Amino acid sequence: MCLFRNDKGFSFAELTITISLVALLLIPFFGLLHAALRYYRTTESSIEGQQNLRIAMEAITSELRRCQGLIGKAADVDLSEENLLLLTKEQDIIWYYLSAQDLRRAVKGKWDSQFYGHNPVAGGITSLTFSYNQMPFAHSNQITVIITGQDEAGRLYELSATVVIRVD
Repeated sequence: MCLFRNDKGFSFAELTITISLVALLLIPFFGLLHAALRYYRTTESSIEGQQNLRIAMEAITSELRRCQGLIGKAADVDLSEENLLLLTKEQDIIWYYLSAQDLRRAVKGKWDSQFYGHNPVAGGITSLTFSYNQMPFAHSNQITVIITGQDEAGRLYELSATVVIRVD
């Protein structure tokens, strides 16, 4: 009696057992892969939300540091806790404001009657607040900017910066 037959190939039972063992070994791997992808998406959303706040803060604070001062009113827009009006060296007026969830920047040239541009600077911003150290606000030389944003998972982030205006 011969223990081994000289058949070429595998039997159905051998294939079934092999496939079952491979599947049992791969199931935990796919679970880990799914968890890693979910963590990646969550982290990416969080980083994007924080990055938007940093972009917005950098845009505002860099122009505050370069400006010649604040303007109390320009083209029916008042300087307030929601609006920032800056005077540039070229005598243009820059207006930062929040529209829906976008930080916007508009410019009014020296000879223009209205603001133009209204370009988005950063998105995902839920609130934008400016605090001034003097009344009326246009006499302030220290401005605190507070920006709050929210990522896709609903987590809130807040950045604040205080800038002192130095007029040359």
